[in-house]
Amino acid sequence: MKGLKAKVGATERKRETDRQRDRQTERQTDRQTNGRSLQLLICYGQTAATNGTAIGNVYEMSQRLMSHKELINDMIVPLLHQWTKANALFKPPVINQCRTIELKLTKLWHKAVETSLGKGNLARKNEFLHTLDTLFDILTCKCSIQLCSESNCSHSGKRENNSHIDCGCPREKKIPVLELEFIKAQRTKAEGQGSMQMGSIDYSETKKQIANAKKREQIREREQKKKMKSEEAIQREEELCQDVYHFFDIPPINVNATKLSELVDLSLEVLEPPLTTSLTSQELRNLKETPMQVPKWPSHTQSVERCVKMVTEAAGHVYSHERREDREDKLTRL
Repeated sequence: MKGLKAKVGATERKRETDRQRDRQTERQTDRQTNGRSLQLLICYGQTAATNGTAIGNVYEMSQRLMSHKELINDMIVPLLHQWTKANALFKPPVINQCRTIELKLTKLWHKAVETSLGKGNLARKNEFLHTLDTLFDILTCKCSIQLCSESNCSHSGKRENNSHIDCGCPREKKIPVLELEFIKAQRTKAEGQGSMQMGSIDYSETKKQIANAKKREQIREREQKKKMKSEEAIQREEELCQDVYHFFDIPPINVNATKLSELVDLSLEVLEPPLTTSLTSQELRNLKETPMQVPKWPSHTQSVERCVKMVTEAAGHVYSHERREDREDKLTRL
C-alpha cells in the first residue's frame, strides 16, 4: 500500500514538472515571438521620427554591445537632425531640451523591453504596439491643432496655412505657423501613413528661416548689451554717490547769539547747517504745545530773493521765450 502511494506521488510530481516545463517553454516561445514582432514593428516606417523608428534605431545600435544610455545619447543627434530637416525653427525651446528627450527615449525603451518580455496584459501590449507608428513628439507645445476643414473655416483651401491653434504658450515655445498642418497630420496618422509626408528640403524657406533666426539673435544680443551697460552705469553712479557722500555732525548751537555768524563756531570743520537738526519724537510732540522760537534774522529772506533774481536775469540772456522765438526767426530766415 505504501509502495502504491509512493508511486502515485512520484507520478504526480512528474506530471507537475512536465506542466511547469511546458509553461516555461510556451512563455519562452511567446517571448521570442513578441521579440520578433517588436523587431519588425520598430523597423517599420521612416518618416518624422516615430516611436517605432526611435526604438528601432536603439535596437540596431544595441547589437554593438553598448549600454542603453550610450545608445540613447547616440540617438539624440539624428533625432534632432530629423526635426531640423522638417523646419529650421525646430530647436529649443520650440522642442524639448536634450535632457528631456533623453528621459523620454529611456522611458520608451524600458516600455518596449517590458512588452517584448511579455509583461503586462494583452490590452497594454496592443496599446503599446499601436503607439509605435505615432509621432515621437518632442515639441514643447502640446496645444490642440484644428484644420480649417474641421472647423468649417471660410479660408479653407484659400491660404498657405489651413489650420488653427488656440495656444497659450510663450511666444518662443510656439509651433511655427507654417508647420501646424504638418504636425497635425503627424500626430493623427495611423499605421505609419499620414496625410502629409516629409519631402526634400525647401532651401529657400530654410535660408529665410535661418536669416530671421540670426537677426532675432542679433537683436537679443544688442538688447542684452544695452541692459548690461545700463546696469553698469547705475552701479558706477551708486559707487560714485557713496564716495562723495559725507556724514555731518550736528554742531552745538549758541542760543544766545545775536548774529547769524555767532550761531555756530566757524572755527570747526564743515558741519551740517544749524537749522537742519534732528529731533526726537518727544521733542516733536512738545513743539505742538510750545512752538520753536526762531529769531528773525535781518535781511535773510531779502538776500535769498536777491540771489534768485540775479540768477533769473542771468539765465534770461541764455534761454527765455524771447531768445527762443528770436532763434526760431533766425532759423526761418536761413
